[in-house]
Amino acid sequence: MNSKLFGCADSALETAVSIRYQVFCEEQGVALEEEIDRYDSDEKTRFVLIFRDGAPVATGRLIVTETGVKLGRIATLKAYRGTGAGAAVVAALCEEARRNGAPSVQLDAQLHAIPFYEKCGFHVAADAIIMDAGIAHKRMIKEL
Repeated sequence: MNSKLFGCADSALETAVSIRYQVFCEEQGVALEEEIDRYDSDEKTRFVLIFRDGAPVATGRLIVTETGVKLGRIATLKAYRGTGAGAAVVAALCEEARRNGAPSVQLDAQLHAIPFYEKCGFHVAADAIIMDAGIAHKRMIKEL
């Protein structure tokens, strides 16, 4: 697998959004208006694409919020789940955060994805449920 890190002005963002559309909008029923937000055009946002055999199969982004550095919009095409593509997204984004001096990263994990993120070194930070696009999440943190 290969990866590409890029910013919001890169044409690769269209590919990343396409993967997110397939996973979040088509599979999970999230409205496109909720999926695309201001962070997609923020110059501080970093995106990653993971390629397998030359084809883009997974994506995610790293944003800077009031509460710190946050990973999000992590999506792997259905046919490539379980291949390590999602873990490669998380690893690439965590490495980018580390390179930029972040002491930790956080994310809001869909409840079914918590075990995946735990394998990536995250732990649940609070029991509170966070609703995003009508889907229950929990805040998770990883120390870098």
